Amino acid sequence: SSYVWIAPTPNASSYLSFAAMIAAGFGIGGYAALTRRPNPARWGFVSAATPLLILALAYWRMTQFEMSFPWAGAALALAAVDLIACETLLVRREDQGQRAALAAYAVALIGSIALGMTMSLRTAWLSVALSLMLSALVWLDRHLGVKAIRQTAMVMAAIVLARLVFNPFVLDYDFGSAPLLNGLLYAYGIPFVAFFTAARGFKPAQNETLSAILEGGTIALGVVPLTTTAIAARL
Repeated sequence: SSYVWIAPTPNASSYLSFAAMIAAGFGIGGYAALTRRPNPARWGFVSAATPLLILALAYWRMTQFEMSFPWAGAALALAAVDLIACETLLVRREDQGQRAALAAYAVALIGSIALGMTMSLRTAWLSVALSLMLSALVWLDRHLGVKAIRQTAMVMAAIVLARLVFNPFVLDYDFGSAPLLNGLLYAYGIPFVAFFTAARGFKPAQNETLSAILEGGTIALGVVPLTTTAIAARL
């Protein structure tokens, strides 16, 4: 699978075919091993994570992270496959190992959608879309209660905060010239609501670090737009 790391040859179709073959092999093989091998959680992780990682690597090697709707379509197709896997595993969720495998596919589903958004969106729209993924993770956490879901929520929240709070180029975004009803309203307002809701959806006792990030992020997302507006008004 190290071939996926290599820069594509002029014959890009062979590179993509090989990457797809490796992804399918790990995905299908890992899924088939869920009921035939011990430790289904491990095989579920391999089956769910490997195709997503290979897709991200191939996207990087082929496009250098440029916007691409066809690649976003591929990410959504992978999300659909993960959704089917989740549906088939729902009947086995009483078993701890199978529930962990189900969580792996569920997280990969969220990751595939997030990757598709990364492939097709830029500037504040991407941050808005990623913040909305927190609500889906809250729902998954309530139904599955697997640690990996809360860890994924931490990563997703950190990415949104890095893009909207710690991003020095946020002033370069085109939010419009209106004093209040401009792009800041959706760019920060929607993530603010998403963080506020997620902070109350995840139980603090299960992960105090996640709760602190979400609560602190809620405050930051409420303060930064006011500061940005004040700075922009002086420029």
